[in-house]
Amino acid sequence: MPFHDPDSGIGARATLRHELRRRRSGMAPAQARRRAASAARHLCEAPEFRHAHSVAGYVAVRGELDPMPVLRRALADGKAVYLPRVVDATRMVFARWESGDELHTGRYAIPEPAGDAPTVAPEDIDLVVVPLLGFDARGVRLGNGAGYYDRAFAFKRAPAGRRPLLAGVAYALQQCPALEAASWDVPLDVVATEQGVIRIPPNDTGEGE
Repeated sequence: MPFHDPDSGIGARATLRHELRRRRSGMAPAQARRRAASAARHLCEAPEFRHAHSVAGYVAVRGELDPMPVLRRALADGKAVYLPRVVDATRMVFARWESGDELHTGRYAIPEPAGDAPTVAPEDIDLVVVPLLGFDARGVRLGNGAGYYDRAFAFKRAPAGRRPLLAGVAYALQQCPALEAASWDVPLDVVATEQGVIRIPPNDTGEGE
């Protein structure tokens, strides 16, 4: 059963986040692994990934879909790979990562590259694999609520179509029929699930509040 965000208020979004986490955690581990592998395969086969020279991703925690197969494929293809490193309560950067590099526990207990790893400007990345709790067919993304990705890529709100391309990865059960776009939300360009790749039509997120 899909979900509906009745309004964009903090309370409504918190309720929806709780329900989406419950739905995601309800999958059996083997089922989640199969679906995650299928989503990763669909993204790796997409031209958006194949044409990218640099790819950023994340380290999955607390039931998030694991994008590591995508990042390892990117490394095997000779692409530059980056992971987020949280700097403070409002800002994160993207630091270079190679297979075998040691990750350190950062803010929120999320593994991240060491502080001396070279960083890249967000606008210089070709493709960013983005974590999410929920999404809709217009590319509106519901994250965990900290706002790091929306702040990092706020420049993409205008003009449309600038790098990087934002690719959500999710289980199909995380799709919602409609999410209200808040004024700070940065829409996704594509979403990969175990069912395939959903491409978002340009300017299809409507007006922010």
